[in-house]
Amino acid sequence: MGFRGALVLLGAALALGQARQARARGSDQLLGWSADRTWFLARNDPGQREDGSVPFKVCATSDADSATFPSWVRAAIPVGELCFDSDDVGLPALRQLVPRVRKARAGGGPLGLKVKLTTSDEGNTVIATFTRGKARDTAQRAFYGDGPARLRKVYWSPDGSAAIVEVADREGSLDWFGFGLRALVPSKSAGDPALAGALNLEGLARYREGDYHAARVAFAHAAAVDPTLPAAHYNLAAMSAIFGDAAVALRELGWLAASKDARSKVFLDKVPRDGDFARLAVDPAFRTLVGLPVLQPSESPMGRLLLSVGGVWSLPAATCERPTVVLAFTKDGLTATLRSCPAYDGTKLETVVGTWTPSPTTATAEIALPGLGKGKQPISFERCPGSTVDAGCLRLGARPGLGPFHRGVAPDPAEVATRPAAPTD
Repeated sequence: MGFRGALVLLGAALALGQARQARARGSDQLLGWSADRTWFLARNDPGQREDGSVPFKVCATSDADSATFPSWVRAAIPVGELCFDSDDVGLPALRQLVPRVRKARAGGGPLGLKVKLTTSDEGNTVIATFTRGKARDTAQRAFYGDGPARLRKVYWSPDGSAAIVEVADREGSLDWFGFGLRALVPSKSAGDPALAGALNLEGLARYREGDYHAARVAFAHAAAVDPTLPAAHYNLAAMSAIFGDAAVALRELGWLAASKDARSKVFLDKVPRDGDFARLAVDPAFRTLVGLPVLQPSESPMGRLLLSVGGVWSLPAATCERPTVVLAFTKDGLTATLRSCPAYDGTKLETVVGTWTPSPTTATAEIALPGLGKGKQPISFERCPGSTVDAGCLRLGARPGLGPFHRGVAPDPAEVATRPAAPTD
């Protein structure tokens, strides 16, 4: 789609219109989940509106989730209603609730979850039966399509706690229904090693897909379900480090350091070589915890600081309207990669090649980037926002220049803006 196309999509997504008529015919496109997967946003078919406006609707994934809608929403919709739109709450209010959504991914069910869909004899109700092993849970949703509903895709939350089911009617019109699955995957299941292991594997799968937020949710759930599982603590620490959440990362690493499980020491020994911990590379507490000498920036050669933990530095965009810039320093040169927000499609927009020259106490870079002057520009280190650690971040050029760059690959701004506290249940 490209970055410009992403901006067009964002503009369309904010131009919310009426949706009541569209409910009866289904939705045209699923835009994504909320950060906590308790609701989703769908865009209806604008062809159903005489004025050509683009209607949108927001639906909770379960009755319990709809109870968490803001009071001004609950006052505007019938009790127990799972969906609402701009007709119900107005455009400005809806914008407050849905500033960002995350792309939903269809696929097989995590943790052995499966679903079977049927339609009532009257044709106005879809019946979804979810199973996990011998456990079973059934829920119904009103259906306004033409003829029986046909199951097309299922979008699962990373920890198996919710699902969005995509259906089509006889004419091919699409609609989506959300379901909460806590009856099959309870949030408090401490002492269930099998579930914890499955959640940890689900987190690894989401991590390999690049969905760090989903991976973090799954790892946190795994650590809560089985607090004795070293892999879950290690993975949650790594994901928290990626998000710059030093408190949670250090807490989980501290658990590994105090654990008497032999596997914990193996994991702790891996930390200095794991690039996911790059943002903590110069944090004294982190270095002490993993057995590294405390780094004194004033005594360390610039090259060593720039190349530490893979030499990758990220400048996350403040919003999805601007690209994220990722610098990669190597002994042979410097490259900068500009990417659009993964909330759109994560497209690589451009790669720029430059050079850098280090000395023991200074360094310069020459690379053509927006907002950066021509010719050799100074490289300096500074504290990251909200941190007390020296040399945690990097800046290119004389102030304001470009910065601050954080070590490692940063998550997209949609994830940062909606970053939840790590679950503890």
